[in-house]
Amino acid sequence: MNLAGYWHTAMVRKVVDAADRRYLSQPVQTPIALKKLLATVVVLPLLAYAVLCLLFVTNQRHMLYFPTPDIAHTVATELRLEFGGESLKIWHHPRATGKAMLYFGGNAESVASSVAHLRTAFPGHALFVMNYRGYGGSSGEPSEPALVDDARALFDYVQQRYSDVGVVGRSLGSGVAMQLAADRPVTKLALVTPFDSIATIIEDRFWFLPVSILLRDKFDSAKHAKDVESPVLLILAENDEIVTRDSSMALLRAFGEHNAEAVVLANEGHNSIAGSAEYLSALRDFFAE
Repeated sequence: MNLAGYWHTAMVRKVVDAADRRYLSQPVQTPIALKKLLATVVVLPLLAYAVLCLLFVTNQRHMLYFPTPDIAHTVATELRLEFGGESLKIWHHPRATGKAMLYFGGNAESVASSVAHLRTAFPGHALFVMNYRGYGGSSGEPSEPALVDDARALFDYVQQRYSDVGVVGRSLGSGVAMQLAADRPVTKLALVTPFDSIATIIEDRFWFLPVSILLRDKFDSAKHAKDVESPVLLILAENDEIVTRDSSMALLRAFGEHNAEAVVLANEGHNSIAGSAEYLSALRDFFAE
């Protein structure tokens, strides 16, 4: 290569290198269309998820509680318990005995319909059947703190009149009964289709939400198991379609070395168990011991 050719090649390289440096030193300009695409793919789904979480937070108690209407009763008398600024309707079947039984029903259970079965199961007990706040003629709105406080108030009322007070809690009522038995001298405690925590039940259905963070009323029964001193019976339904067997057994394990046992009623579901003769027999035998 002659001198002129060498000089020409060197100059071309300098010009190209200078152009490359100027290009690399300039900020990369993201096209507007790409920015809109990123917003659509990333931001909008996050916004939608946040809205979904907000809807869960604001509507969770409407999804958790299913109040029942006020109905008349022919085999029990109505007792009014005034507590916390609310008027609570209690179905009461009196008996001349020193024993009483408190019953806390399931979420959508019309507890008035349970009185006749309970009378059969507990012929030696006076009955007190709670209508939760907002349920069956009781005033107020249901929440975990309110329901548990109301249960304590009912227990205190009954204990002034009866020396032996047993408790039965079914489904949602098992969460109420657990917390009551954890800080009151309950003689015996029966839990029907119980769960370790409502949060675990809801997590199975809303697996895509941070339920443990968002849920207000967790009814964490397993947490209170260590504080229960009375004998405990768990009655499970073999075909329970609401509360999983794992959840019920987790509650049983939470009692540890405590005097707790479980029975499983064959061919029964979460709701059908209430009409089972084996169910009433299990209750009667447990409280008769």
